[in-house]
Amino acid sequence: MPAARVLRGGLLHIGEGLIMGKTELTSRERMLLTMERKPADYAPCSFMMFHGLRDRLDKSDFRVFLDAQTELGLDAVAELPELPFAFHPDVSVTEWKENDGGAFVLHKRYDTPAGPVHTVVNQTEDWPHGDHIEFYDDHNVPRSRAFHVNGRSDLKAFRYLLMPPTSEQLSKYRLSCKAVKDYAAQKGLLVRGVRGVLIDAAIRFAGVENLVFAAMEDPDYLDEYLGVISDWNMQRMEIVLEERPDIFLRRAWYENMSFWSPQMFRRHMKPHVIRESRWAREAGVKYCYINTCMYKNLLGDFKEMGIDVLIGADPVQDPQLDMSLLKREIGGEICIWGGGNGFVTVERGSPDEIKREVNDAMDALAGGGGFILSPVDNVRDTSDKTLENAKLFIGAWKERR
Repeated sequence: MPAARVLRGGLLHIGEGLIMGKTELTSRERMLLTMERKPADYAPCSFMMFHGLRDRLDKSDFRVFLDAQTELGLDAVAELPELPFAFHPDVSVTEWKENDGGAFVLHKRYDTPAGPVHTVVNQTEDWPHGDHIEFYDDHNVPRSRAFHVNGRSDLKAFRYLLMPPTSEQLSKYRLSCKAVKDYAAQKGLLVRGVRGVLIDAAIRFAGVENLVFAAMEDPDYLDEYLGVISDWNMQRMEIVLEERPDIFLRRAWYENMSFWSPQMFRRHMKPHVIRESRWAREAGVKYCYINTCMYKNLLGDFKEMGIDVLIGADPVQDPQLDMSLLKREIGGEICIWGGGNGFVTVERGSPDEIKREVNDAMDALAGGGGFILSPVDNVRDTSDKTLENAKLFIGAWKERR
C-alpha cells in the first residue's frame, strides 16, 4: 500500500483539506474523498455487489462479509438493511394454487378498502418461492399473467399496499441500522443506505411491456402511476436518510435507452431523480445512481440531476460505452464507480483478460481522481475459479492504484 503523504505536525494533505493527526486514510475517508473528486492516497476498489463471496460465508452475520472483503484489500461498504414492506391494516391477503392443463399457476389476492388487487404467476420449474408469491420480487415479472397494476383503474386499490412501515417494524429496523453503523464506525467503513426506486419498482408491479406501451399510448397514465411509486419511494427514503448513511443508492438499471427515448426519460424519470438528489444533499448524504448501460445520450442530463456518483461503467455489456469519453463528459462533476465487468470477465475471463480490463479502466478513468474500480455490477458465481479470478482482478488493481 503506498504510504500516505504526511506533513510536519502530523497533518495529512488531501487535496483541498487537511486531516489533523492522520498518517493514513480510513476506507471511509478514501471513498468519500474520491466521491468528492478530491485526491486520496489511491483509487479505491469496492465491489458494488459480491454475492459470490457473500454466499460462501455465514449470511446471518453481516460482519463476516465485511471482514472478508477487507481482508482481500477491498474498500468494503456496510449496507443498511432493507426497509420492510407494510400494507394498510384493513388489507387481507389470500393465496392459492391452480392446475392449468398440467401447469401450475399461483394466485395472490389483496382485498383492500378500494377493491381487490389480484396477481397471477406461472409456477415454473425454477420458481424459487414454493407456493408463495413475494410482494416485491424480480422473479414475478417474466412469469406474471396478471400484475398488481394493469391500468389506471388499479391505482386506487394499489395505494393501500404502499404504506409506511409500522412502529414495530421501524423499531427493529433502527436497531439493525445501529448495529451496522456501529461496526462500520469501528472499522472505518462507508455506510450505504438502500434503496431508491422508480422504474425498477414500476416494472415489478406492472411489467416492462405495459410501461413501454403506456409511455407511447397514455403518458399521462404513466405519469400518474410513477407518481404513486415516487411518493412511496420518498416516504421510505426519508426514513433511510434519518439514519444518516454516507451514501444513498438509487436503483436505475431500467432507466436508460434500452427501454426509453431521451424524451421519455426527461419527462417520466428525470424530475424524480432531481427531487431525490436534493433530498439526499439536504441531509448531507451523497446520491448514487446505478445505471449500467445505454446511457450515452443522457450524460448531460446526469450532470443536471445532481448525481454525486454514477455506478456502472461496464466495458463488456454496454455497447455504447467509451470510458475516455465518459470521463471527459462527467468526470469533473460526477464520480464514476465501475470500469470492469462481473459476469463475463471476472466469472468467465482468462487472467490476461482480467488484467487488461483493470488496466484499461485505470488508464481511462482513474486520472484526476473521482474513480472507484469495481466489476459491474455483481459477481455471483460461488466457484473457486471465480473467487480466484476476483483475486486476480484485485491484484491487478493493487499493482496500478
